[in-house]
Amino acid sequence: MGKKQKGKAERYLAMPYHILNLTDIGAGEKILLAYIHGFGAKGCWSSNKTLGEALHFSPRKITRMIAEIRKYTLKGIKK
Repeated sequence: MGKKQKGKAERYLAMPYHILNLTDIGAGEKILLAYIHGFGAKGCWSSNKTLGEALHFSPRKITRMIAEIRKYTLKGIKK
């Protein structure tokens, strides 16, 4: 392990239980949701490329994960 840089705070990802307990999406989608949730009320304006770089996924994978999340959320809206 390398030395910690002075003055640089360690970043972490907090996953709220309401995201952790989702049953119809995978772990990757949960990580993405938790990351986006961390932006708070201001929302997330990052591109799929930027999200992919932050989470070590390709931009294409981010696009597919967002599609899965949308399918999951729309299931509750459909009657």
